[in-house]
Amino acid sequence: MGIQQSRTSRYHSQSNSHVERLHRTLHTSLSHYLNNSHTDWNLKLPYFLLAYRATPHSTTGYSPFFLLHGREMITPANEDLRPKVPKPTQDPEQLVESLKASLRQAYQTVAKANRRPHVANKKHYDKRAKHRSFEVGSYVYLYSPARKPGLSKFFFRLDGPVSGHGKIV
Repeated sequence: MGIQQSRTSRYHSQSNSHVERLHRTLHTSLSHYLNNSHTDWNLKLPYFLLAYRATPHSTTGYSPFFLLHGREMITPANEDLRPKVPKPTQDPEQLVESLKASLRQAYQTVAKANRRPHVANKKHYDKRAKHRSFEVGSYVYLYSPARKPGLSKFFFRLDGPVSGHGKIV
């Protein structure tokens, strides 16, 4: 089936970039919808996964659901909440061949997109990046990723302001 097993080192996220990118998207998205104590993430997770699987990715142009199933996800629209089940108009063999052809086309498009240099990623990053310069003695906020025991992983911590000498003021 063309599946290649990949072994990665523990605590070395760079070796598993696709999974780490999904985790970053997951944490960022869920952190906007959690309650104050960050204890309801397990209730929000299925809705995030539904939206993630149904949304086409900017690199490939296809949704993960399409790449897995060969068709777009059927979701109820606000106007009509009845299930939309397509009626098969072809015999099963024609449906299978049609599915194989659409998946083949999608996989070729994805492979081509993955081979391209990631110029679009750099342009996207550069749009939001700001050049910053600091003088000795300037006050800045210090990002401290270490979490105190009991805090949720969705809690982002900034200490500060901090003087140019590293002391919290």
